[in-house]
Amino acid sequence: MSRKGKILIVDDEPFNCEIMQEILDENYELKIVYNGQDCLDTAPQWMPDVILLDISMPGMSGYEVCKQLKGSVKTKDVQITFVSALDTLADRLAGYEVGGDDYITKPFNAQELQKKVSVAFKNRILHRQLEHTADQAMKTALSAMTSTNEIGMMLQFVSATFNCHEYDCLARLIVDTVASLGYHSTVQIRAEGSEFNQCSEGAINPLEVAVIKRISHEDDHLDIGPRTIMNFEHVSILVKGMPVNDEEEYARIKENMAVIAEATEVRIKAIEAQNALFSRVGLLEVLRHAQQALSELHDKRAEHKHKMLQLMQQLKKSLHSKLVAANISTFHIDPLTDLVNKAQKETLAIFDGEEQAETEVAHVMEELKSVINH
Repeated sequence: MSRKGKILIVDDEPFNCEIMQEILDENYELKIVYNGQDCLDTAPQWMPDVILLDISMPGMSGYEVCKQLKGSVKTKDVQITFVSALDTLADRLAGYEVGGDDYITKPFNAQELQKKVSVAFKNRILHRQLEHTADQAMKTALSAMTSTNEIGMMLQFVSATFNCHEYDCLARLIVDTVASLGYHSTVQIRAEGSEFNQCSEGAINPLEVAVIKRISHEDDHLDIGPRTIMNFEHVSILVKGMPVNDEEEYARIKENMAVIAEATEVRIKAIEAQNALFSRVGLLEVLRHAQQALSELHDKRAEHKHKMLQLMQQLKKSLHSKLVAANISTFHIDPLTDLVNKAQKETLAIFDGEEQAETEVAHVMEELKSVINH
């Protein structure tokens, strides 16, 4: 039987702790502390999977607690979700800068808390699965790129974008290219009303994605501690672990990110145009079929009218011949001929009464022709 996940609740308000305990107690093993120092003392010993951390506490804020936990080798991978009444962009950025993984705004409901905790546990499990392969994967990636300089890598990236016809593929290519430079990253592509996110660590950090989305249209780039976000209209690239103490390398990495982002922006626009063209080609094909069907209908109608006239003429001739052969007098033939002529006129009237409809059909055909040939 698998063990229950462990959650450490940190909040100086007992009432808030009781609410979270009531919501989560059935599915998780819980421990509650009421200040930051107790959290720092408890976490390395008890080793929770997730910490629900209040921000505004006396003595030590949640930001400082998170910073110390993420700075410790033993607790750096514990999922930390801030639970706070503070909800400005500055508050969320501050939480992200100290290493927070997610953010819940008070007051919250039970469903939201359960969902956020569930996502945190999934990410924790994924981190554990990746821990034993991450170092080896990074060494392999760096080794594979040893003989290729960074300029060559950028040229390879630009060339490789032409083989990407879907946005997920393009985002994955960026993540892999940044990894080959020795850095982790998260990429967000915004195109055709949808959003595509990729992360080099596998698990996508919800708070990270929210921060990227919030600032994607505010600054061309933003530095948040050792993280840099590069923003273009359709793509944002977040690079982590930037060499803040090495100005030369720091500048070079940012230049490479600009090249990657700009090439990606061009490729996204090309994919959008290609998709729009395919959609238009499909529509034009439908319009061509409609025009062809209307044209065939028009021709068939004219053919039927012509055949009807021929049949009526043949009927009149045949009837007259047979009446004469039967020695029927003109006195009796003429009324019969009049009946046939009347039937012919009534039949033609049916066709002639459709002239307005035929005119409208012809107008529609001309409009279709104009659209197709535009």
